[in-house]
Amino acid sequence: MTEISAIVEAVKLQYGNAGGAVASFIEIRDNGHEVVVGANRAGLLQLAVDLLVLADQGVKGSHVHIDEHSNADVAERALVLRLSDANEA
Repeated sequence: MTEISAIVEAVKLQYGNAGGAVASFIEIRDNGHEVVVGANRAGLLQLAVDLLVLADQGVKGSHVHIDEHSNADVAERALVLRLSDANEA
């Protein structure tokens, strides 16, 4: 188990939805000038876990879709988190 995997498991254990914990809420809004990602605490933790898992995979091009078909409750625009090289546009 990598260090990141251990962190992910600890976060899931501490803040998981078991036991009646508050469900995550994630919204992606497009106000015409910028895309705003809003979330409750559980939603922010879910996004953090998604980013940690993506980083832990370490495979360039790996990605996670955040939209109404995945983790987002509201998505005016789809959001894609992708692992890329620092110099990649």
